[in-house]
Amino acid sequence: MKKNILFFIFILFFSSGFSQKKNNYFFKTVVFGSSFTYIPAGTSQTLKEDLHEFTWNLNGAISLHKRLLFGIQVLTIFNYKITNWNNYYIYGIFSQFDFIPKQKIKFFAEISINKGNYFVNYSSDPYFINNLLYIGFGLGSDIPLIFFSDKLFLDLSFYNYLILNKINDKSNYTQYIIGINYHFGKKIK
Repeated sequence: MKKNILFFIFILFFSSGFSQKKNNYFFKTVVFGSSFTYIPAGTSQTLKEDLHEFTWNLNGAISLHKRLLFGIQVLTIFNYKITNWNNYYIYGIFSQFDFIPKQKIKFFAEISINKGNYFVNYSSDPYFINNLLYIGFGLGSDIPLIFFSDKLFLDLSFYNYLILNKINDKSNYTQYIIGINYHFGKKIK
C-alpha cells in the first residue's frame, strides 16, 4: 500500500507541469498537506478517562477545476493508555469544493470515501475491525502564511467519518485539523 501511495504522489507532483493552458485547471495545482491532532483523555464521548489519541494525516491532491480538488489521504491513529499503545489507519480518496475561488483564503467542503480498521463506539475503547468502510464529510479553510511563502497555507478544518458497515453500537470518528498545506504549480485565477 505504501508503494502505491508514494507512486501516486510522484505522479501528481511531476504531472503538475503538463497543464499550462490559460483556462485549463486540470493538474494546474498540486497540494500536499500534513496535520497532527491530539485529543486528551476524557474530552471526547468515545475516549475514556485514561485513553489519549493522536492522529497524523498526510494527503495529496490535484486541481480538476478552479473550484475542485481530488486527492488521497492516509490517517494514522495512535491511542494510548499508561501501559498500552495501539495504532490504526484510515485511508482513501477525497474531493474538496472551494466555495470562493480566486480569494486568498480558501473555504472548502470535503467528501471522502475511506477504508480502515479503526472502530469507535460509545460503550468501550476503540478497537480493531478490519475492512471497515467510512464516508467522510468536512469543512475547512486554507489561510495563506505569506510571511513564510505564498505557497504555504495553514489548514484549519474538521471531518466526521461515518462507518458504513452494518455493525451494532458504532459511532462516528471526528478529526480536528491544524496542519500545513503546500501548493505546487500555478495559482488558480
